[in-house]
Amino acid sequence: MSGPDTIRNALRAQGWLPDRKVIVLSDGDPSLGGAVRTAIRWSVTHILDWFHISMRVRHVEQALAGLLGSGLEHKGPLDYAAFNVDRLRHLI
Repeated sequence: MSGPDTIRNALRAQGWLPDRKVIVLSDGDPSLGGAVRTAIRWSVTHILDWFHISMRVRHVEQALAGLLGSGLEHKGPLDYAAFNVDRLRHLI
C-alpha cells in the first residue's frame, strides 16, 4: 500500500468522505499538507498550530529587540513597531 493510500484509509477510518474538506494542523512544514493533498486529490486548508505561531512571534520580538539595542539614531518607527509587537500575541 502506498503512502497516499495509507493516508486516505486513515482519513476514511475517521469518517472522512471524498467530497469533504480536510484541514491540516501542523508545525508549518508543507510536506504534511502536501502528502494529504496528494492522498485526497484535492486542496487542503493548512493551519499553523499555536505553539509554532508563538515561536514565530518570538523571532519577531528578538529581531525588534536587536534593532532597538543597536544604537540607531532614529527609532521612532521602531517604537511604533514595538507597541504592536508587544500586542501581537493578543491580536492573533
